[in-house]
Amino acid sequence: MTFTFNKTLGLLFALLLMSWAPYSFSMQCTAVTGSNAPVISIGAPIKVPATVKAGTVIWRSTTATYRQLRCDSSESGLKVNIYGDNANFYWDPDKVIPGLDKSLEVGITYMNIDYPLYNGYGLRIGPALTCTPFCSPGETNQNFLRRNVYIGSNLDVTFQVYVKATGLPPPASGKITNSGTYLLFKVGGDKELNAVPPGNFGGLISGLNNISFISCKPTISVAGTSGSTVNFGSISQKNAAVGKVEKQLPFSVNVDMSGADNGQACAGTTMQATFSTTFPVRDGTTLMPTSDSGFGIVLSKAAPPNTPIVMNQVVNLGLVNGTVVQNRFMAGLKWLSTTPKVGPFNASATVDVTFK
Repeated sequence: MTFTFNKTLGLLFALLLMSWAPYSFSMQCTAVTGSNAPVISIGAPIKVPATVKAGTVIWRSTTATYRQLRCDSSESGLKVNIYGDNANFYWDPDKVIPGLDKSLEVGITYMNIDYPLYNGYGLRIGPALTCTPFCSPGETNQNFLRRNVYIGSNLDVTFQVYVKATGLPPPASGKITNSGTYLLFKVGGDKELNAVPPGNFGGLISGLNNISFISCKPTISVAGTSGSTVNFGSISQKNAAVGKVEKQLPFSVNVDMSGADNGQACAGTTMQATFSTTFPVRDGTTLMPTSDSGFGIVLSKAAPPNTPIVMNQVVNLGLVNGTVVQNRFMAGLKWLSTTPKVGPFNASATVDVTFK
């Protein structure tokens, strides 16, 4: 269910997927501390309405940050950059994703964007090697015969794992049977598609068999100040003070389980919501119409302490104990600059509701 905060200017941006040919040398990217192959696990049962729409987020992990991921490169003991200076995610290196249940899409959320995992594609993380005094900073070293010496840099890698519904039918029993641990990505250098060293850092998922589809068939709607829209009206730029929430308006996420074909399967479950957006986000909580708007929208539960909701993180809504459940929230306009942009604005968020 998508709802809109307006008035606004939209901003669309896309990240290009990248693919490269394999190369004979390698970049080793390993965790300085902690596991080099962390397993992100779905640790509790998740119950999904059988009529869930394609693209609905069934589960999303908490944000995982792995600090001091160290990347080094070598050829016969000499560190060089003949295969590029950047570290990259390489999706599904073991080609396991096509073997998962067809009702599920498993992917990675990076910098607030969801990426499905297709073998043969990758995503750039950023620079991983630093030029030493023996080379010229910024050299791309197109001449592979030249040997510029580089040293490895420490990276911080932050991501989430998500599971979405594809819209394809689940197993007849409703229960997902993928009970293994599955490699989602590896981290490697620019030229290492399909050639990432086996010891490189990689993320895995387990617990997919905790997902089951049930006959609970709720109707979910968002009620703002005008339909599913929260309209802030006119706000004066003169009041802008960094960090100040200028105006708050209520909205609600309503879950109706009174339908004749509900089967009462929702009763006794716990509702969860996940808010997401395609608009720029500041500090994980503030939706911005544009990256330089100077203000944004902060969501929170209506009940104190009005803690800002973090995008792409699960919000518990409580136990289902009736046929119609109304969950109240607030949308607040927050100043991020003393000189914000003026004029109409628009930003939107999507809320996905699941049960456990």
